[in-house]
Amino acid sequence: MIKEMKEPKVTLTDGDIVTLSGVLTNLRRGTDKNGEGFAAGELVIDDHDEDSIALRWWNGAKCPEAGLRIFVTGKVREYNGQTQIAVSSTQLDPARASGDRISDLLTFWIQCLEAEAAANVRFNIGSDEQLLIESGHSPLHAVFSISSQDESVNQEFVKRCKAIDANSDAQLTIGWPVVIVPPKGYAQGTPEASPLLTTEVQLTKSEGIWYFGRVASEPEINPYALKLLGIGPNERDVIIHSLSASPELAEAGTAAEKSDIILSHLADAEIDLTGINPSALRPVDGPIDQTGLSNTAVLMVGASNNKAITSLIKDLKELSFDTTQLSSGPVAVLLGTMPPETEQRIESHPMRSDM
Repeated sequence: MIKEMKEPKVTLTDGDIVTLSGVLTNLRRGTDKNGEGFAAGELVIDDHDEDSIALRWWNGAKCPEAGLRIFVTGKVREYNGQTQIAVSSTQLDPARASGDRISDLLTFWIQCLEAEAAANVRFNIGSDEQLLIESGHSPLHAVFSISSQDESVNQEFVKRCKAIDANSDAQLTIGWPVVIVPPKGYAQGTPEASPLLTTEVQLTKSEGIWYFGRVASEPEINPYALKLLGIGPNERDVIIHSLSASPELAEAGTAAEKSDIILSHLADAEIDLTGINPSALRPVDGPIDQTGLSNTAVLMVGASNNKAITSLIKDLKELSFDTTQLSSGPVAVLLGTMPPETEQRIESHPMRSDM
């Protein structure tokens, strides 16, 4: 018997893209006429215990198990007189109860990879690992270039840029604006920093000028920068997933348009963007005594594995939705959750009696 749902008290308008959190209940899985798996359930919305909304996953493999607290982003639609959300992205609550060995292991791997990814997008003010861009336009809104003869430019950094083409393990990343964190405690160190929006760039040279052309038109939001701003993991996931599901962002044609849309979303999430202006970059203001955003851009030399790490994190998070995929077969043997079959075991060669 299918339970009849009440219309949710939370205001939802047909066609809107929304992000909600709550506990997944009444989960049903099935197969459509084309043989593709789907899933449908109900979300008991946080802070509205008697309020639930129907959910629909057209790709059932991306739907987690019932009873878990999740964050979902999707489009509101009316179907057969009922309000439901067609889910486009899902995130498990990282604070869910542990105890499942595979889930705990996936969480550990994800945390290790996130730490590795953070190392590729952080720097200390004043180091030779980056070049601060403190005037002109945001490099996400205009092509950035430097002259190898410009005495104001860090010449050591220029030398490193020249070696990029011969170094497959290095990558140039450009970002704006920059989150800056003062030294902790009474340490006499330099401030830590990380760009909020980033994109990979490639070098070309013409008549003594180095041009840094963007590899992709879409800048990416940097989760580590959000962390430095004091935004918790759940809130970071909500922000990132709402952006990934934004039709406005998907339809934007240039990096400048996409950057402006992302910043608009961040402003809606109550992130203080005071003084952030892509048309008038500024030097880092000092002294730095509190965490905040500086209307400064940065060109960084880092490892080339950041995209692979980001992709792997995404894959592991999707696997955490349904750990049954890891409970059998060779992967389960590797994880130690099941013994190998007899024919898979490697037997030692019996010693010959005549040796």
